[in-house]
Amino acid sequence: MYKLRIIFFLFFFASCSENNIPKPRAYFKLNLPEKKYESYNSNCNYTFMLPTYTTAKLNVDCDINNIYFPQQDAILHVSYFKLKNNLFEHLEESRNLAYKHQIIADGITEQVFVNDSLKVYGVLYDYFGVTATSIQFCLTDSVNHFFRGALYFNTEINDSITPINIFLKEFKGIFKKIVTVKIPGEPNSCTADELKSIAIKQDYKVETAIGIKEALKTISSKEKKIIVVMGSLYWCGSVLKENQSL
Repeated sequence: MYKLRIIFFLFFFASCSENNIPKPRAYFKLNLPEKKYESYNSNCNYTFMLPTYTTAKLNVDCDINNIYFPQQDAILHVSYFKLKNNLFEHLEESRNLAYKHQIIADGITEQVFVNDSLKVYGVLYDYFGVTATSIQFCLTDSVNHFFRGALYFNTEINDSITPINIFLKEFKGIFKKIVTVKIPGEPNSCTADELKSIAIKQDYKVETAIGIKEALKTISSKEKKIIVVMGSLYWCGSVLKENQSL
């Protein structure tokens, strides 16, 4: 038996794959309102066309504005900044805020917007996968004004790997290495390679093992160390049992 200090974190994850029983593909029924717009004018340095089924709330300084979509339970957070020879600073901040969701998003695309006649330029960030935000953007005349927006839906992210992502993010810089193992007898659980790909996205050193015994041998050494085991109570018990038999 390896002399290892083992800490157990109990997680009950949803399966990585759907039930194998064939089912007809289902889609959400979306009752979208008719597209109608009206001009949104204020004493601020910007104006835009606002959907008639939304509500806008603007603060007195014109720098923060929330546009509410009650039927979709969504909010478009927009911010305005007066440029003071700091365009690059605002562009970098906007990009950093957009890519904060890179860990969970399957992908992010950037689309550049150019309108020379109106002297309006911008970038649209479009997200793929299950993320809290679906679209973010920024607009500027490159001299005086900078306008940024981010659309958020007030709904729970339904993604089975989200707890894993959150857990790994919190322990970044603490774990020296991660060894992933497929849970035997659970055809719908994540494979070792699937778990490995999740951890690699967060810059962890990762190896895969075909079983618990092989995983323990991979991380064993003469030096004292702490092992963190992620899984169900049954899985943690299996790790203890296997460690005693070595």
